[in-house]
Amino acid sequence: MTKITAAVLVLAVGTTFGIGLYNTLAEPVRIIRAYTRSAGESALVTGYIVRDESVMPGNMSVAVLQTYDGAKVASGEKLADIYSGLEDSESFLRIRQEHARLESLRAAEKLSGAEKRRSGGEGVLALSSALAERRLPEAERLSLDAEALIFGTEQEDVAAEIARIETELSSLGTPSGTVTAPRAGIYCAYVDGYESIFPGRILEELTPTELGMIFKNQGVTGGVGKLVYGIRWYFAAVVTESEAERLTGNETSDGFIGKAVKVLIPRFRLEPYSMRAERVGKAYGGYAVAVFSCGEFISDTFAAREVSGEVVFTDTPGLSIPKTALRYDEDGGAYVYSAVVTRALRIDVDVLYDNGESVLVAARTEYPEGQGARANTNAERAAYLRDGAEIILKAKDLYDGKVIR
Repeated sequence: MTKITAAVLVLAVGTTFGIGLYNTLAEPVRIIRAYTRSAGESALVTGYIVRDESVMPGNMSVAVLQTYDGAKVASGEKLADIYSGLEDSESFLRIRQEHARLESLRAAEKLSGAEKRRSGGEGVLALSSALAERRLPEAERLSLDAEALIFGTEQEDVAAEIARIETELSSLGTPSGTVTAPRAGIYCAYVDGYESIFPGRILEELTPTELGMIFKNQGVTGGVGKLVYGIRWYFAAVVTESEAERLTGNETSDGFIGKAVKVLIPRFRLEPYSMRAERVGKAYGGYAVAVFSCGEFISDTFAAREVSGEVVFTDTPGLSIPKTALRYDEDGGAYVYSAVVTRALRIDVDVLYDNGESVLVAARTEYPEGQGARANTNAERAAYLRDGAEIILKAKDLYDGKVIR
């Protein structure tokens, strides 16, 4: 009896796969992979970056920096030594070079031999990345750091080199002055002359013409870099009147307090920033000024002023599939067949966005009363509707659970 049962079982399994193989050969199954994407409505804009910042007074041509780009500095901390009267002299250039080496060696002195070797390898990789991305000021500093770490694993070697450099610097000259931070902030060497345009001015009611005039005439670009204060930055852009209406929230006497939106600025990063329309001005001639603010990633903006961006009004994530993969039941409900292992599984979907030849879909979650079992089944199968899912475009006599391979 056992042998007969086993034989019947083997025959049944073989028949099932045989039928599936025949159907596959007679009418090949066409499958395409789905992928996640988002769709929605957006507007392309051009505007200006504004931060709370101030230029540090002094002449960069005779300054030896005691800090670096992106460094957080405390109030009263030294930013640079000034060597007046040594402009472009060989002695001044030597002071700059040796002082930079001295700072790198002092940092290396604090590390053990094993830490130096590990940090040296990491430093070389960071240097390669900076050179590839043409971040030259950072690459210069990283090269000195790497040299200091690789200089020697013995503390005596580093200490001796530090002493030699200190002696040489003393013989080359002494600073005639210093530049210190008036308050805590982040140091940036890049100065473009627009640092005096403070956020409060941008948040006042401005017409599109006035916004352009503010940034028309470049100011003084001198100074020993600048300090950026706080973490909030602003993007002031001109939008159309209809776009402004989509951004407005609560009305005030001179404009509106706007809504939270996503703003993509490709120059900075490929992911959009979460921002708020702090002010949406009144429209003049069909255009208005919208000022967006963000409380993170301020360091992305340090070397930029005028940028282009994309304001994302709606952003709907889903699974993109060809429209021909959609099927409809007698009630008009949309569904797809997904190839899961060897079988075709039906998954009900909602069409989120129609792009013409393709559609954006998501697993259906709402059903009429009395269809609880169907809703539960679809909820279990929704996990198969993911990035890379195999969606069946065409197959002969397709039905839920059919063996297709």
